[in-house]
Amino acid sequence: MLLAAGLGTRLRPLSLKRPKPLFPVLNRPMLRFWLERLHSAGVRLTVVNAFHLAPMVEEFVEGISSEFPGMETAVSRESAAMGTGGGLKLASGRFGGPLYVVNSDIYSEIPLLSLAGAHAARPGVLATLSVLDRPRKATVSVGSGGRILAFRERSPVPGEIGRLCGAGVMVLEPEALARLPPGPSDVIAELARMLSEGSEARAFRLDPDAFWCDMGTPD
Repeated sequence: MLLAAGLGTRLRPLSLKRPKPLFPVLNRPMLRFWLERLHSAGVRLTVVNAFHLAPMVEEFVEGISSEFPGMETAVSRESAAMGTGGGLKLASGRFGGPLYVVNSDIYSEIPLLSLAGAHAARPGVLATLSVLDRPRKATVSVGSGGRILAFRERSPVPGEIGRLCGAGVMVLEPEALARLPPGPSDVIAELARMLSEGSEARAFRLDPDAFWCDMGTPD
């Protein structure tokens, strides 16, 4: 699932004319970059959600979908802003197994197959999130063994041994989609709720030298 429905408020006024996922980085729109990466990882279905300037996203996806043989590419158009959780819930009927969830404004060579392998190696884990060291953006509380304890807490939580930054790509189990509420929601806030109810999530730590950049602002 490629999350591409946001308003791009941090990029205004530029994003009033073009949706954030279609901004080019090294002459490639971010949506193309991620579709290429997902196709290379063997993904068979990619759903792109669209709300802000949705016709432009739909036109772009339809125009390049034939370039990725063996991977169906679909657009889930939202009539209202659903948030990251609501967008996933709306498209959840399309997925039959674990899926990548990708923020389309992240530019990084995250090793998708290694992330999926780490998730598969821990049966029963609801989600595996890619993380990295970025102290100013560190909101993921991690305990021993890479277990994620909480998100966005102001103070250290019991068992916390460090805080890391979410890298914008996770592997999610269908069970998590089933437990998302109907209507607009935030997927990280909902994962935090699921953790508080006893579910387990793990961190997949990126190499310290891995390139990663949030392309959500002009800078």
